[in-house]
Amino acid sequence: MQLIVTGYHLLGPSDPEYKEMKDYLLWSGHHHFNVWAEHGERKLPLGTHTYELDEKHLFDDQVNTTCGKRVHDWADYMPYVSYTKPRWGHYIENLDELNDLRRTYFKCGYCGHTDKVGGWCEKCRGSQYLTPDHFHLLKMRQLTTKPKKHEVPKLVLKDIEEQQAATATRLAEKDLADTFKQLEQKKRNAEIEIEFRRYCISKGLNNVTLQNLIYYPHTKTFNFGWRNTLNAAQITDIKSRLGDTPDWKVDFKS
Repeated sequence: MQLIVTGYHLLGPSDPEYKEMKDYLLWSGHHHFNVWAEHGERKLPLGTHTYELDEKHLFDDQVNTTCGKRVHDWADYMPYVSYTKPRWGHYIENLDELNDLRRTYFKCGYCGHTDKVGGWCEKCRGSQYLTPDHFHLLKMRQLTTKPKKHEVPKLVLKDIEEQQAATATRLAEKDLADTFKQLEQKKRNAEIEIEFRRYCISKGLNNVTLQNLIYYPHTKTFNFGWRNTLNAAQITDIKSRLGDTPDWKVDFKS
């Protein structure tokens, strides 16, 4: 579908042209999206143009275009902190045609899933965040119509319970797998640190020096001097004792 968009620029709120346009748009059912704008933004976001509608995500008061534009039924801009300065914006000319298309779609009031089939949404029944207070929002509402609170069918309630239970189990298993992975990594880090410290002891490094040693797992680096910085002589002594350490990355803080 083609959207016919008309833009207007720098019309004062008291101008007859603006008043006439405003009365017409309110009468015709255009949703009024009134926007504060910075002083330097007095440019037309969308000029008079024809755009191709993107039907993937439709809303009651705005739509997207295939070229990536967000088009409100009526966007009315004004300078920041001023009701008397000029307005600028745009509105959709063929709103009736657009609303006819909108009414062929239904939307979930909870997750926003849109479909051409009504009923009760099946996309979000297993959400861990879905609570009984929100169950009625799963009723697919025809676009442009006012939302109503419907009684949730027993079969839908039963399916929500089953899907949420399955979600809870799946998430618990994922948390367990993540925890196991973290513990395994901590174990490997500990083994690396123990191996290097044993090597240091075998090379004659004393307890004071080793208390000034830390291992950074995220960089896989051993650092001497993390508590108390080292002078050149101390670094030379440690290096001479350790010799080459191809299996470990060693750094010094001086």
